[in-house]
Amino acid sequence: MKTEYQTNFVAAFITTHGRIFRKDIMSHLGVSGHQATIILRKFQEKHPKQIYYNVIFKCYLALPHSALMTKEEAQSYLSAIETVFNKTLFSRSENEDSGE
Repeated sequence: MKTEYQTNFVAAFITTHGRIFRKDIMSHLGVSGHQATIILRKFQEKHPKQIYYNVIFKCYLALPHSALMTKEEAQSYLSAIETVFNKTLFSRSENEDSGE
């Protein structure tokens, strides 16, 4: 399930932004740089016609006409992830403030 979540995140981010950096995965999924690289490599292995690594920009770029989801689906998915992520951060902050 975790892998599917990561795959969907990469697909949604690529669809809405046309590119993805390791730091995008690190900040949105809360993983290390090494783990972000693994996520991107696995995505590329699973979907070789979706993205390619651009050595000049040092990021993965979407290949033309390769979206795994519509822009609307991608935006909805990213909004849902952001909502869950923010709720988790808020919950952690409340627990730290209360001494738990």
